[in-house]
Amino acid sequence: MGGHRLPTAARGRNRGDCAGSRQRAGALTVSVAAAPGATQADHTGFIVLSAAGQQRRIPFWFRVAAPALGGAQATPLSRTGTYRGDTRGHPALVDSYRYPEDPRGLNLARTLLGPEQVFRVSLPRSVTNFGVAVTAGSRFIQPRIVRAGDENQLLGELALPLRTNPYLPGFQAPAPLAGAALPGPGDYDVVFDSETAAQAGPFTFRFWIGDSAPPRVRLVSARKRLVRLSVRDTGSGVDPSTIVLRVDGRERDARYDAARGQVVAKLRKLRPGRHRLRLRVSDYQESKNMENVRKILPNTARFSAVFRGR
Repeated sequence: MGGHRLPTAARGRNRGDCAGSRQRAGALTVSVAAAPGATQADHTGFIVLSAAGQQRRIPFWFRVAAPALGGAQATPLSRTGTYRGDTRGHPALVDSYRYPEDPRGLNLARTLLGPEQVFRVSLPRSVTNFGVAVTAGSRFIQPRIVRAGDENQLLGELALPLRTNPYLPGFQAPAPLAGAALPGPGDYDVVFDSETAAQAGPFTFRFWIGDSAPPRVRLVSARKRLVRLSVRDTGSGVDPSTIVLRVDGRERDARYDAARGQVVAKLRKLRPGRHRLRLRVSDYQESKNMENVRKILPNTARFSAVFRGR
């Protein structure tokens, strides 16, 4: 857009009435209106103020938005827990989210053409955080969090499906996680989407509100060169990708048995005698923490125990 000139009368009230008079601060009100059915688009330009042979250019930006997500049927989410969803059979109302408008620099698709399933989170008051993590089902499902009914009000980078904690491995790696930090009272939509209609499908996800505690860990058994540790988290849930197990300083392979809530490791070539075990594990919320929390890695457990190999 080009410059927009204001009539002289609108300027005169902001200056003195005679030469040499002192300038006074004033208000400049600019109104923008869009016609019904206007095309979604960005508009930029300058408002040009002219007086006494001088010009001032005031830049402006605005966007005409016509949210489509408001037409989706939203399922309420009110408490922490594990839920199931299925994007098949739902309409494809939205093909992009903002802001950021183009997340391809974060290795995320800009355009999502699959159908969306929407869940509504209503907060009567501010909370520390809330979020979702897809834990099973279609690997193509991607969550995002926006203001209710408006795909143009994405809650920033945290609301994108990627790891945003710089103190954990995999910083800014894509992952089926979306979160919100210190959200205020209001309604929010958790949207599950996919790049194509063919990628739509069923999925299981964990939803949490206000999780600031790490997983709880205890040693269950260590015999026959097999170690079992109970690892449970009643908030966002245990994130298996963060498990690091070391025995006598050496990292060992370990897997998470979600059904039993246990970390299991086979300790081959373990000599008889006393051994030191150390486990570090985080929950899903930790991947969304950064400088928005007081402590570094508050949702990460560090456990140590001594056992005897036989």
